[in-house]
Amino acid sequence: MVALANFNPIWFVRGVRLLFAYLLLWFAVPHHAICKPRGLRTPPMGETITARVMRGGSAEITLKAFEGRGNPLEYDLVSDPQHGRLGSLRQADSNRQGFASVVYTHGDDEDSTSDEFTFRARSLGGSGVSSPIKVKLQIVDAPPQLQVTPRADFSAVAGESDRQQIIVANVGGGLIEGRVAPKEPFHVEGADRFSLGRGAMTNIVIRFSPNQVESVAPQKLAPAPADPGVTITLRGEVSAPFEASAEPLKVEPTGARSGLILISNLASTPLAVDIELTPKDAAEVSSREEIPPQSTAQIPVTISSEKAGGTFNLGVALSSPFHRQNLTFEVPAVPPRLELVTPGLDFRESNEAVLIVTNSGGTAGRFSVEFEAGGSIKSIEGAQNFAVEPGQVREITLLHEGKKKTQDPEFLEVLLGKEGKVPVPLLFPAPEPSPSPTPAKPQAVEQKDEPQPRAEAAVAEASRHEEPRSIVRAARKIEAATVIPERTSATVTLAIEEDPEISGFRLERGEIVAAMDAKTGIPTHPKFVPLAHAGEINISTPAAAEHKGKKLTVVVATIDGLQPGTATFWRLVPLSGDKELMPTAEFLVPTAPPWQFPWRGFFLGLLTALLASVLWLRHKSRKASRS
Repeated sequence: MVALANFNPIWFVRGVRLLFAYLLLWFAVPHHAICKPRGLRTPPMGETITARVMRGGSAEITLKAFEGRGNPLEYDLVSDPQHGRLGSLRQADSNRQGFASVVYTHGDDEDSTSDEFTFRARSLGGSGVSSPIKVKLQIVDAPPQLQVTPRADFSAVAGESDRQQIIVANVGGGLIEGRVAPKEPFHVEGADRFSLGRGAMTNIVIRFSPNQVESVAPQKLAPAPADPGVTITLRGEVSAPFEASAEPLKVEPTGARSGLILISNLASTPLAVDIELTPKDAAEVSSREEIPPQSTAQIPVTISSEKAGGTFNLGVALSSPFHRQNLTFEVPAVPPRLELVTPGLDFRESNEAVLIVTNSGGTAGRFSVEFEAGGSIKSIEGAQNFAVEPGQVREITLLHEGKKKTQDPEFLEVLLGKEGKVPVPLLFPAPEPSPSPTPAKPQAVEQKDEPQPRAEAAVAEASRHEEPRSIVRAARKIEAATVIPERTSATVTLAIEEDPEISGFRLERGEIVAAMDAKTGIPTHPKFVPLAHAGEINISTPAAAEHKGKKLTVVVATIDGLQPGTATFWRLVPLSGDKELMPTAEFLVPTAPPWQFPWRGFFLGLLTALLASVLWLRHKSRKASRS
């Protein structure tokens, strides 16, 4: 009875109203707006890393993990490898984009073919520690490495023989096979083929037996096609009936190259020598020459200016007694030939224009562009002198800064070496009309009332996000991108530059892998490798938009079947019918974790309870003062 006597209906009605307002707020505000965090607070994640290490060698392993908010990461090693050892852990820095590294050294275990260790990544921003991430190592044998006797010198008279032993060894791993197959007058006694395992070696006997009076040109053999860098040079000396030499070729003013072949007859009888060229049309030279005894013939050689520089072979042969001598000519390159391809520089559509110069000569050439001091035309490289390699094209981007002034030249002079100064016409946009005095306020109000197209709104929203950085450099640029993640799905909005060849799109999931250097074992050249996706991908009809003066195509796609609390790499592949065009840079699609504590709902309830407690204490204090 005392409790009912103290009951205050006014405060009871106020409490019921407060409870009703709380329930109305709870059901009116979307659940994800209250309970869902503003950003994903997922712990760092990473996928299994694979690498190849040579047996007994070392390799630097890159430790990679990703954190949704881009916070800096700290790495810890969890387990050590069984067949090797790890060096000091190098933590991530700004230049390595959040990746750490460690050097793995294999213990030269003959039986091991694989090894592994694990590491963890800790977010310094407070989002937790990743699960252990595996690093799987494949132990491979060192490539075969052939080692031979590099040179063998023989000395014999016609009809006699000289023998030498050639040592062939495999100082690497694996198996290497090959053959030592010289040409006459060199011969192999016994087996000429070999098959060598790791650390094996063999001897091959070579016999030098010239059957005629001749001077033998050296022979260079490649015993193993798999290792063409290893050669054996065979040299043999025998008396010769003549000697041939060549003077260095000189470049004539016309661009032709000319020189002399000197052939000395050492015999007491006249000699008729045949001259052969390889290739046959390399030069203009006599094919046969009669040389008196004890004299020297001077045979002219001419190479036209249309022929490129380099080397060609010339053989001088004697039929009786048989003798042959080969000469190699070093042909000087043709002087540079610079040609201005650009007929004019057009700045009417853009403030940039490209100046193109080609070099059809055989050596590098230089040209310069004469810019007027204080003028509006400048090179984007900030230079005036440029070089063009032989057979190459050089493109120079020129900028037109500001409006055209009356003192600006109508022609730009380009100095092309011996060609002299070549004028290039300049085309500028017409002067802009004077602004109209009519106020533009009504037009601004009218534009403000117009609804913004859906595609332009998507581009404006996407442009506020950071542009993804591509690991694969040869990719189409993404102008803007947004990703709205859910638990097992995500909505992706991408804006790329408009391309008339594109007729459709498809999304492609993949992973970033790197090639392995065979000698160092260090991963190089990362690339995007497509993977299968078990879920569904729906791409809406692309829309056209314009943002900051650039025409864009906006693509909105929904990806289902994703794993909660993961992040995967994706890229957008434009299509032209059934033909795939250049894909975009890859981007990361994260998903929400399976469950997170509803911090917003918790704090809203706590605030409501605190407000109710304050009101109740105020009521009690007033009641106590009245009594």
